[in-house]
Amino acid sequence: MAYKIEQSSLFVKKIAKLLEYLESNWGKKVAVEFKTKLDKRMLQLLTKPDNGKVCNVPHVRMILITPHNKLFYRIKGKTIYIITLFDTRQDPKKNKYE
Repeated sequence: MAYKIEQSSLFVKKIAKLLEYLESNWGKKVAVEFKTKLDKRMLQLLTKPDNGKVCNVPHVRMILITPHNKLFYRIKGKTIYIITLFDTRQDPKKNKYE
């Protein structure tokens, strides 16, 4: 089954903000490495979307991008909807998906 990925506007905003932060505080190399990891994991979702951990919210799954970043997504038909990215260093109560 061929899947496609759609990204929420919230996810797009969070990624842009995170990449800007990484580049300004840790350097362009770190930002590029993170983006590469993210792209790789999203490509893996296209072939094995059910590999993500099932969350407490119905139909939502999670994959780890880095030890500090979790990606939340939902599968509907042939589309994988990327919901958000969560920084695990935040207060866990802020994460409404776990």
